[in-house]
Amino acid sequence: MVEGEAIEADCILFMKEEHFLQLATGKLTGTKALFTGKLKMEGNVKLALKLERILSAYNQNKTV
Repeated sequence: MVEGEAIEADCILFMKEEHFLQLATGKLTGTKALFTGKLKMEGNVKLALKLERILSAYNQNKTV
């Protein structure tokens, strides 16, 4: 997200905040979210998969 003039996005994800939090904390996978209708997307699928890998790596490395 950027303040100011909008630029064309390469990938746009549409989901409810609660589902994004589940995705971000590893309780929901991107694939499951997509197939259950909790996630809709437009654009570059590779970028969406990259985000899922980044969130997964974050969840594996965070300290509790």
